[in-house]
Amino acid sequence: MLWWLSEKKYNIMSQNSTNCLETKKFFVKKTLRFFFKKYWVWFSNPFDIKGASAVNFFSYDDLEISGFIKKKAITSIIDLTKSEDELWQGIRKKYSRKPIEDGYKAGVVVKQDEEFGEFERIYKSFRKQKNIIADDLSIFSQGMLFSAYYKNKMIAGHIFVGDGKYMRSLVAASNRFDFEKGKDRRMVGAANRILFWEAIKHAKERGYESFDLGGITSPNESGEYDSLAEFKMSFGGELRPCFYYFKLYSRLIKWFMKMRGFNV
Repeated sequence: MLWWLSEKKYNIMSQNSTNCLETKKFFVKKTLRFFFKKYWVWFSNPFDIKGASAVNFFSYDDLEISGFIKKKAITSIIDLTKSEDELWQGIRKKYSRKPIEDGYKAGVVVKQDEEFGEFERIYKSFRKQKNIIADDLSIFSQGMLFSAYYKNKMIAGHIFVGDGKYMRSLVAASNRFDFEKGKDRRMVGAANRILFWEAIKHAKERGYESFDLGGITSPNESGEYDSLAEFKMSFGGELRPCFYYFKLYSRLIKWFMKMRGFNV
């Protein structure tokens, strides 16, 4: 299996074009497995990709495009045209600002990292503890990894993707399950908040317009959000719809998925 993910300009031939290449700038992930080619495209409205078996797109635009299945979701977007002080003041004081300050004082250090091996170990352990299937982390190896260190040990990491306008949280994990209640476990919580804050500053410094916290689950029947959603909303973003588009080209896979009860 070959995976890659990169922020570059790619020449991808649209099935609707006539022997011409359409050049788009976006984050692309391509999966090759035998003769099955699947593309993930972020920050782009959907279009057909010649030679693909399946395509997935992430977009902020609500569109009706023939052949594509659309799924609506919610995310939290931070306006990076605000000053750094405005962004800081927009963070809930007790919920996130205070833990960020405490983390810095205790010695939590964040850096843009290349230690994907150590992050993968933390990620797989974290997902196992939460009974969630872990993805192959090699698909994220060209994304931006921000890691938090405490007592010279990586305790959390977040991976982000961006297209120059939007920067979005893609995956996050920590080793908080390795600690009982106490200061070390509190530092993991602080580290996760510092990671977001450092990524927000990084995006703003490089001219990004918006920072996407990576999706939020809908509230329950009582209008309450889960703890992860509350954590993300504590950074002061604006709730906004986002959309996933999916199209399957492979007749064999279509038949298999229909047999499994999927609407394709």
